[in-house]
Amino acid sequence: MRKSYFVLGCALLICGSVIFASCIEHNKILGSWKAITPIDMTPELSGASSASFVPAITFEGGKEKSGGDVTFAGSVSVEKRFTHNLTGEILMSAAGESRVEGTWSPDIDDDEDLLIDFDMESLKIKFDRDDITFSGGGYMSLTNEQKDSLVTVETEVLARELRSVLKTELIRFSVIEDVEISKDRNTLGFEIKSPKTDLRFRRMDK
Repeated sequence: MRKSYFVLGCALLICGSVIFASCIEHNKILGSWKAITPIDMTPELSGASSASFVPAITFEGGKEKSGGDVTFAGSVSVEKRFTHNLTGEILMSAAGESRVEGTWSPDIDDDEDLLIDFDMESLKIKFDRDDITFSGGGYMSLTNEQKDSLVTVETEVLARELRSVLKTELIRFSVIEDVEISKDRNTLGFEIKSPKTDLRFRRMDK
């Protein structure tokens, strides 16, 4: 299946000049790309009032020029509410970074698709203390010692929860379909499943 990502000047344009196809030059996808629109993960993260992920993908070429290494990183933003058993409701806002390594290769069954094999053991979630805030009456009523303990515990809990959610999200990227690249090679588009989602990325390393 092929979508009209941009207007073709001629129906008989030489394959590879606009989108990936059977005669694709895979070096066109090499480099770093950042998603234009965040992915909403709110329904998957327990207690979250909002949770978004802005993925960035770096494709590197292999010696055989038919695949290579891939790095899937991105920024994560979360707001969630929870109730402290002594003081009441607390609002947590956090921004962090994620990173996972893997390999990519062409799909021999469909020349418009790519396969990505992630090493889930390499998945890391990192939060800087300065990018995590707590507020609400339940938090203000805590002692300084209780606040420090809360920050440590809830940051670890959030990282663990996000790791689980991102693992599920990464499975959606194991097959990226209908890969398209703009003529100027600055915009990458493809489709992922479960649910079906069209994503667009802009080149970061111009």
